[in-house]
Amino acid sequence: VIGCIAGVVEGARCAPEHERRGVTAIEKPSALALDPNGEDLYVTGESSGSVIALARNPETGLLSVLKGEKGETACVEAGGGGECEIKEKPGLGSPYGITVSPDGKSVYVASVTGEDVAEFERTQSGEQQGQLKPIAGHECIDTEAKKECPDHTAIGMVEPIGLVVSPDGEDL
Repeated sequence: VIGCIAGVVEGARCAPEHERRGVTAIEKPSALALDPNGEDLYVTGESSGSVIALARNPETGLLSVLKGEKGETACVEAGGGGECEIKEKPGLGSPYGITVSPDGKSVYVASVTGEDVAEFERTQSGEQQGQLKPIAGHECIDTEAKKECPDHTAIGMVEPIGLVVSPDGEDL
């Protein structure tokens, strides 16, 4: 183990010189997705209803928590009481699957209990590289029965647990 980023649950073994503990947004991680360049890793926190952005050093593999524009943790959460810079985001009830588009511009998160798919824009360069932002007016898609998201056309989507973007980036 060369290092780790852990929530508040005890028992994670970490290399002391590369550890970061108390990151609540990563509590009970359920899925991982790496951007096409291998520089940013996204982790869903099932129990915290969040997705966090981590920078990845391509040479060492070490991860570090990204900071958002306001200096808070670069993550997005469903609730309002956590450490994430973006709070109260619809579509993240219980995130269980995540994928990054082949062009690296978008990130999608499936919520198993919310029956939603949250959609994000991904900053690809500069100081804010790796950060996620909800797509204005199209933050997520859900079923007609849920009505939490702006788009309710995901007819028949029940408990999604995985996502794949087509190689051409046209379909999810």
